[in-house]
Amino acid sequence: PRPTRETSAGRSRPAPSKATTRSPTLTRVTLTRWWPRSPSTESAVAEPERADGSTRTIRATREVVLAAGALNSPQLLQLSGIGDPAHLAAAEVPLVHELPHVGHHLRDHLVSLVVRLTDVPVSLASAQRPVHLLRYLASRRGPLTSNVAEALALVRTDPTAPAPDIELIFAPVPFLDHGATPPPGHGYTVGVVLLKPASSGSVRITVPDARTAPAIGPGYLSDSDGTDLRVLTRGLQLAQRVLDADAFTPYAASNRGAAEGLL
Repeated sequence: PRPTRETSAGRSRPAPSKATTRSPTLTRVTLTRWWPRSPSTESAVAEPERADGSTRTIRATREVVLAAGALNSPQLLQLSGIGDPAHLAAAEVPLVHELPHVGHHLRDHLVSLVVRLTDVPVSLASAQRPVHLLRYLASRRGPLTSNVAEALALVRTDPTAPAPDIELIFAPVPFLDHGATPPPGHGYTVGVVLLKPASSGSVRITVPDARTAPAIGPGYLSDSDGTDLRVLTRGLQLAQRVLDADAFTPYAASNRGAAEGLL
C-alpha cells in the first residue's frame, strides 16, 4: 500500500518503553579519538569535538560499539593509533595498538549504467516542475511519489554461480554523471550493480585530524584474475538485452546515442 502520513515509517515507530532509561544523545559533534579499554584502565575513553571547537572526554565503563560505517570506522581507529605502524607513523599518529589490517579490504559495489533516451514524455525528467510539487503537497500523488528505483532484478550471469552476482535497477529517468548533469530530455536507466566484488580497496588517514577526509582507494576492478570485469560486462550485456525487448520499442528515441555520449 502507498505510504501515508499515518502509516509512514516516522510515525509508526514503537513507543519507547517506560522502563527504558534514556541515554544522552550528542549531536553535531566530531569524534576525534577513541581509546579502547585495556587492562591498565577502567574505561574506554572518547573525545568528541563540538561545532564551536570545544572538546570533552566521555568515559564508558561498559562495552563500546564502534559503528561509524565502512569509511569512518577505520578512520577513527587510525586516528586513535590503532592500525598499521608504518601507516600511522606516516600520518604522524602515535601507535597505541598494532593492527595492520585496519583500513584494508574495503569492498564497494561498483555500478555501471545503461541509459536510453525517449521521445515520449513519460519519465521523471520533468518531475521537479512546480505543478508536480503542488500536486504532491496537496494530494501526495504524482511523479514525486516515485522512489526512482522502481524495479529491480537479482540475476546470475553465470548459471553455475551459487547465488546472484548482478543486480539490475531500473529508474524512469536518464541518470547522468552521478546525477550532476541535468538530463537532456526524457529517458530511463538500468543500473548494473556488482553484488559480490572480488576487488578490494583501502581507507587511510593522511593527517592526524578527524575533520580531514581519509584517502579512499576503492580498488575497482583490481582483482588479479579479472572476475569483476567479466561479471560486470555480462551484466551490462544483459541490461542492453532487457532494454532492446519489444516492450521498450514504443519508447525508442530517435537519437539513441545522445545519452550514451554523455556517460
